[in-house]
Amino acid sequence: MKSLGNINAELSPGGAWAETMKGILLAADEAIGLRSQRIHHSSQPTYHHREVSTAIAKLKNGRSSGPDGINSELFKYGPPALTDKLAELLNGMFMKKEFLGLDSGLLIPIQKPNKQAGPVENLRPIILLNTLRKLLGLVTLNRIREQVDNYLSPSHSGFRTGRSTADAVWAHKWYCAITQRYKSATTVLGIDLSRAFDTVRRGLLLKILEQFLDPDSII
Repeated sequence: MKSLGNINAELSPGGAWAETMKGILLAADEAIGLRSQRIHHSSQPTYHHREVSTAIAKLKNGRSSGPDGINSELFKYGPPALTDKLAELLNGMFMKKEFLGLDSGLLIPIQKPNKQAGPVENLRPIILLNTLRKLLGLVTLNRIREQVDNYLSPSHSGFRTGRSTADAVWAHKWYCAITQRYKSATTVLGIDLSRAFDTVRRGLLLKILEQFLDPDSII
């Protein structure tokens, strides 16, 4: 995230909110940049019609657009030839190393519910990305999903296909039932990370992904 020029300044008097978020969001940019140089850039096209079409179908309707002003619906309900053009565009970006606004977004502060208005910590940052960035993210996610699922613990339910908080609730109830059935004792530890999504160490995350992902299989 390198473009922070489009910030709703009315909700951040004096720029305090903007400066706070800039420090959080840009802290790992240097590490990410160094690691991205290791990605193999093939001279042959690697993005194909079918996977781009599959990703387009997963774009959500009714969402705000990013700096490009292009809504997801324009991709989803465009002619079939558009899919081929988008695949060509993605291939061209990586061959030429021209990433066409993939590092840009609109940073918008949203007031957290039931929190006092004013303090920076009571604002939730929302980044509106370009639709092409969302499309690339979905294509990449589809490519790495199986490898990531194999790496994650079976007990991990968050952000996984076919899994939800219902799985965590079921596991909790199962432990309770076993404890009652055998009149034993068990311990359940609940952890709520403060600003979890705002403080992800992205450089470390990429380092972990490198342990089990082949860059050539991604791009």
